[in-house]
Amino acid sequence: MKRRAPTEVIVDWYDRKTDFLLRKYGPGPRVHYPTGLAAADVVPARDQERLRRQIVQSQEDMLWRATRAWDGERRLGGEVLDVGCGLGGTSLFLAAELGANVTALSPVPRHLEWVARFAAA
Repeated sequence: MKRRAPTEVIVDWYDRKTDFLLRKYGPGPRVHYPTGLAAADVVPARDQERLRRQIVQSQEDMLWRATRAWDGERRLGGEVLDVGCGLGGTSLFLAAELGANVTALSPVPRHLEWVARFAAA
């Protein structure tokens, strides 16, 4: 059995997760994986669609908090390189909310197709 390069293993792993991530955190255009920030008093929704919206909101809230902590309004509004962009959630957030010109990089070709599709949306 031929041993695969570590980069191939990583790319394959993320590629296999793509459809799952789109179902769970999608439909887009800003798909984040998977971290978020929610207030302690948030009660998880019982139905899948409302829970998905809560998760998406918690992810956006986390990005806003990080933006404030990093002085992002001043520092992240120019040229930004997002290495390992996944499905582009953070890239699209920085572009839409801070006016950044983002270059998104991913070793997974299918992810870049999704990022381009979401950016067009």
